[in-house]
Amino acid sequence: FDLLKVDEWPIVALKVHCLVFEFGEDAALDELLAAISVRPDVESVQALNYFDVRGTHEASNNDPYSHLQHNHDSLDIRRAHTWSTGDGVDVTIIDTGADFRHPDLKAQIKDRQDFVGLRGGTFDQDAHGTAIAGIIAAEPDNGVGIVGIAPAVRLRILKACWYDASATAAVCDSFTLAKALAHAIDADTNIINLSLGGPSDALLSRLVSA
Repeated sequence: FDLLKVDEWPIVALKVHCLVFEFGEDAALDELLAAISVRPDVESVQALNYFDVRGTHEASNNDPYSHLQHNHDSLDIRRAHTWSTGDGVDVTIIDTGADFRHPDLKAQIKDRQDFVGLRGGTFDQDAHGTAIAGIIAAEPDNGVGIVGIAPAVRLRILKACWYDASATAAVCDSFTLAKALAHAIDADTNIINLSLGGPSDALLSRLVSA
């Protein structure tokens, strides 16, 4: 089989070294996977899967759009904030990037990493990840935007998704999501948020379990 290595990196949490290959159009995927799987130096092999980001519907205070956050009323978030706002908790968002200069988020975003590269563009254009970060941690009572469920958490933004050619939807794949999940595990984060959906994926399932 004619294979082209795209990338490789160690996944410490699973004690494996991961490699990603492209193959020619004349190769049958099932035959290729079967041939690779019998090699003694191969622990597992799978096709690359693709995923779509999900759920940007948002959920009161002097923030101009807080009245649209009806989930805050149903969850009684105002009263919950008298008990906890998430202080001291690390939350990792694996998604598109997020606008780390946004006035509702710049104090909460403590770290960001890009696992997409040239396909991804700049973080300030990443609407989906910015919306998810805002739902989780937007700063309250600053006269801007919305109110986060846990506005005192520390956010780590891991960019593993990018916008398709139409720029209307964001997509991710097994490769970028696995790199981001491995990074989050190594960072010993408290919570990982993945607002996306797609097919069953063996490697990602193992990382989520880890």
